[in-house]
Amino acid sequence: MILSIENLHFSYPKKNILNNINFSLKEGDCLAVLGTNGVGKSTLLKCLNKILEPESGQIYLNGENVSELNGSYIAQNIAYVPQRHSYSRKTVFDSVLLGRK
Repeated sequence: MILSIENLHFSYPKKNILNNINFSLKEGDCLAVLGTNGVGKSTLLKCLNKILEPESGQIYLNGENVSELNGSYIAQNIAYVPQRHSYSRKTVFDSVLLGRK
């Protein structure tokens, strides 16, 4: 599996956001994370990128535990575009290439 999430749990002080999340992706799969405001989309992606640390559960990227990987390796393998970002006058192609530089 390229990406595997097992029993992931995360909560903010007064709100449980991610509760027992499980899924896996194999090479060639594509995942879109959709939902209304406040359901945990950004929280899930922040856990994948080590911006937030889950309370429990495991995240594996290419068979390795994300908690043991450095940020550079994760950035080369997972793209995260926050909800609030600045737009530039680049083409979509040029914007995607920014992640490769």
